[in-house]
Amino acid sequence: MDERKTIPQRMDDLVAWTGIPALTGRHPRRRPLRWLSALAASAAVSGFAVSAATGFAGRATWIGYAILMCGFMVGTGLQVFGPLKPFNSAERVDEFDRALRARAYLFAFPVFALATVAGLLFLMWMMVMQWPRASVTLCLAELMLMLAALSFAVPTAYASWSVEWDKDEA
Repeated sequence: MDERKTIPQRMDDLVAWTGIPALTGRHPRRRPLRWLSALAASAAVSGFAVSAATGFAGRATWIGYAILMCGFMVGTGLQVFGPLKPFNSAERVDEFDRALRARAYLFAFPVFALATVAGLLFLMWMMVMQWPRASVTLCLAELMLMLAALSFAVPTAYASWSVEWDKDEA
């Protein structure tokens, strides 16, 4: 190291040594994630269904919760690596990207709304039937995770399936 470098310059050298600035300098490659997005959405819904079938109580509920969390984690990753460019990003967004994003979210809205209404009706039914408070609370928590996973995975699935991608991108 050069003795004439200041401390901030040496810190910059250390950061450059990690290689992270080189990774952030280029834009991520957008690719279709057809089966992964469909798998994330179906895992979230099926995980919630498994937990609901067990009554949100007992050991078997955790199997449904694990399936739901896998769908949630994969769904959150889809936002970063999927075909839709994120809002307020440094990437260049043209008319095609804006139109694709708008169509994808307009397609996802009825799916999200239907799942929300069904989940709220199920919660109300649980309260009318006087289920234990712990079960209702766990149902509400899992419902929120399922809705978040759907809001991530369904637009990505629509954008991946509706566009004909080049062979090198698919």
